[in-house]
Amino acid sequence: MALTGVDDHSRFCVSARLMTRERTQAVCDGFSSALKTYGLPSQVLTDNGKVFTGRFAQPPVEVLFDRICRENGIDHILTQPRSPTTTGKIERFHRSLRVEFNTRQVFRNLKTAQEALDEWVTYYNTQRPHQSLADCTPESRFQAAVGHEQRQLRRPERSGEQWVSRRVARNGIVCVDSQHVSVGKNYSGSTCDVLVTDGLFQFWVGNELLKTVARTSKGEIRKSMPKAQCRGDEFSGSDAGLPKQIGRAATEGRHGAPRCPLSQVPLKLAQELRQLGSFMLAQ
Repeated sequence: MALTGVDDHSRFCVSARLMTRERTQAVCDGFSSALKTYGLPSQVLTDNGKVFTGRFAQPPVEVLFDRICRENGIDHILTQPRSPTTTGKIERFHRSLRVEFNTRQVFRNLKTAQEALDEWVTYYNTQRPHQSLADCTPESRFQAAVGHEQRQLRRPERSGEQWVSRRVARNGIVCVDSQHVSVGKNYSGSTCDVLVTDGLFQFWVGNELLKTVARTSKGEIRKSMPKAQCRGDEFSGSDAGLPKQIGRAATEGRHGAPRCPLSQVPLKLAQELRQLGSFMLAQ
């Protein structure tokens, strides 16, 4: 699996990140990394995949990718269904990637594959002539806010009246207004930020949207919860600042089972690249 992104004007590749699965957090980490490195575009174009948008869900929800765009003033445009010409430039990049990088080669692990891909992307951006650019390189056309201040990626603001903070219990439960919601044991002990609306709760840990559930009650909700409110579990309000980082998630699966080390999993890019998550930037 790979997340790819190119600049619409220059065809400059701003993201080419391999991943074992198309997970929301991995996709948004790759997107955020591109924004931090090259600055914020005015628009971003993606397909209608669930990792990119929740506008077509029932009920509609705001996924993390949509939220990053909204909080940073980026206009998120979606492709029309069954309209491959809309993303012709990124598809042309994919064709070059498959042929020139030789995606049929087998790598020992994901790290080795990513290093090789990074090397090819550098060549593509800085040395490879591009026919549609009059045989210039993408780098020669790409300008990352040269001559003016680069817009920087904003941190999420969760201090408003609609936000409350809870600590995830040992059993993976978060309690809000006597409503108990499971977000997963692997988040045990982490600070969970909850967006409260008239009809929904959204549960966030860091920049990851864990769950959206219907709200079963109405009325004012405490900003923080006393420890004794939920028997046998630990809950407390969060201090100001960034949410607590998750350490176990990197080594354990969703249900706490050890993950197989990547070094033991041969990676064949011909299989991994069959489905590509991609985006295009417009400055």
